[in-house]
Amino acid sequence: TGSTGSRQWQSSTDNINFTNIAGTTGTTFTAANLSTTTFYRCVLSSGVCTPVTSNSVAVTVTPQPVAGTISGNNTLCSGTNTTTLTLSGHTGTIQWQQQINGTFQNISGANAATLTRNNLTATTTYRAVLTSGPCTSATTAPFTVTVNPVSVAGTIAGNNTLCSGNNSTTLTLSGQTGTIQWQEEINGTFENISGANAATLTLNNLTATTTFRAAVTSGTCQTAFTSPFIVTVQPTTVAGTISGPATVCPGANSVSL
Repeated sequence: TGSTGSRQWQSSTDNINFTNIAGTTGTTFTAANLSTTTFYRCVLSSGVCTPVTSNSVAVTVTPQPVAGTISGNNTLCSGTNTTTLTLSGHTGTIQWQQQINGTFQNISGANAATLTRNNLTATTTYRAVLTSGPCTSATTAPFTVTVNPVSVAGTIAGNNTLCSGNNSTTLTLSGQTGTIQWQEEINGTFENISGANAATLTLNNLTATTTFRAAVTSGTCQTAFTSPFIVTVQPTTVAGTISGPATVCPGANSVSL
């Protein structure tokens, strides 16, 4: 604005070496479809007078934002815990967000490529929003960090004394938190009972005293074990046979059976 004389617009990528832009002699110039930052200026000429050059103006081209991908440990145990989420393959300025009551909200100061979260008590979903200049922002896929409750073993109850032979008892686990795996002691070592994952364990026709326990695991939390529960198998009662004299004389007599 405020110019006098004929005009010639010029462009440069380094703000030093300028070249004429063909056909651009108007008072306005429209730059379109730029792929890199470019500097523009206008050279004014009037007759035999020395040409004068306007100040240069930079048109900055910023890259399109790329959201990238979040990785990290996505399962924690409640209590003292930590996880670091890492954003990779991204382009632009980072803003981490977490979901609160169904709405994603910015985490203050969370603008680095990594986000460390400590002592989470509830499952939480995160994402990153990438911005680059005036371009439309890009958002990562949500990344959910699941927080599991601490494993609780619970208590075993049931009939702990059986008679050898045709017998049955059902052990019941209560007060537990986590996935159940029943175990029995064999030669001094507890071994898993295949398929025994319910809160009850039915045992039939035991022939020997056996010790059982339950291993309870909540997500990635440390496994908790119940106290051992001993089912004692007693030998079957045997009546035996009575022998001895079956006939005695009346009066003073004695007999041993």
